Amino acid sequence: MITGNPDASIKIRGNHALLFIQKEQKDYNRITNITNNPVKESRKEVAENDNEPFIIKATVADKITGEPLAFAHIKITGTNSGTVTNTEGAFQINISDTSAQKAIRITHLGYTSKIIPISILLSRETRLVLNPQIIPLQEITVKVSDPIKIIREMLSSRGSNYSNSPTRLTTFYREGTEYNKSLDLTEAVLEVIKPGVFRSSSKEQVKVLKMRKITNPVKNDTLVAKLKSSISSALLLDIAGNLPHFLDKETMELYKYSHTNITTLDNKLVNVISFVQREDISLPLYKGELFIDALNNTMVEARFCINPRHIRKAKTDLIVKESRDVRITPISAEYIVSYKPYDGVYHIGHVRGDLKFRVKRKRSITSSPLKIWFEMATCIIDTKEIIPIEKQERINPSKVFSETVHSYDTEFWKNFNIILPEEKIIEIIENYNFNM
Repeated sequence: MITGNPDASIKIRGNHALLFIQKEQKDYNRITNITNNPVKESRKEVAENDNEPFIIKATVADKITGEPLAFAHIKITGTNSGTVTNTEGAFQINISDTSAQKAIRITHLGYTSKIIPISILLSRETRLVLNPQIIPLQEITVKVSDPIKIIREMLSSRGSNYSNSPTRLTTFYREGTEYNKSLDLTEAVLEVIKPGVFRSSSKEQVKVLKMRKITNPVKNDTLVAKLKSSISSALLLDIAGNLPHFLDKETMELYKYSHTNITTLDNKLVNVISFVQREDISLPLYKGELFIDALNNTMVEARFCINPRHIRKAKTDLIVKESRDVRITPISAEYIVSYKPYDGVYHIGHVRGDLKFRVKRKRSITSSPLKIWFEMATCIIDTKEIIPIEKQERINPSKVFSETVHSYDTEFWKNFNIILPEEKIIEIIENYNFNM
């Protein structure tokens, strides 16, 4: 019986964005100075001239409950371009003249997919609804199966279901730190060369195409918190290739698995496999759900977190360094990963990590919440004539990304699909007078 694993901390650390806490430095009072507001920019209704794309903005919600649908995939039909909705179900997508006669396809786990002509959406902001897909009782009765068998079939099918050749992804990346109503936000468009699901000896190559930062003035109670290895963590969350504990054949015995439901994605049946670490395992491992296509054995989505029962034990895996005058306690660490099909195989579509902490200062009675998050969405997939990124143009994904220096180009951001920021972020930006 296994009661522990000497490599556990290494594997856990690999899927986290690590938090770096340090004392305030004098030069931190310098505010990042950029010339525009990305939130206001994202609110433009249409392009200013014929050379710029049309801008479509809409929200996606459950038709019955009206609840917003977070992380729904939006794709322009007949193209390799798309985006995802934010946590409030909102999205924005740029449409070129050549795409104006096409449609967008909206997919979300558990809902009937919908195709909407772009011409209908060009005139105004639109509220779109998806119908929950009802699964006949006989399907549930027939499809229930052994969860370990389903996972093993998924693992053995990875070579045919996921891209195993070099692919160029153009991605939108965002990371943020929120503490006491202050906000540090970094956004970027990245070029990522992925080697393929089984090419573990090759690392992804990353290049910054464009980048922008929003940093508010330092206040007396501002905490200098930085995300370390956040891009690296986003890449490692491509768990079809970077197998975590709960998918690694050597460590799966640390977990209990159960077939808990059947849902749908894009009108296909999907098995829901729940997992949680065994009760006799005291390490801070994971619990969550895997969503595996019942027909072709593709893992289309995964949602998981560090087991709340053991989250405090994960402190050394989540925090690289903390200053002596604060005590940081981890509260939760949640992740979501989804894949989308293109050209016959699946590619990473969207990843997000949300980490919450409590911060207690020395000699203070109360504590304050600290939230950090990162996400990456694939906007363009290219599988033809993949040329490696020049070494001098590559960035190190393991470094603190917010400290990266890169030129800013207002015109570029007008034409690129982004994940819309949540209203709370917009409110913070507008109320706290950020320098733009």
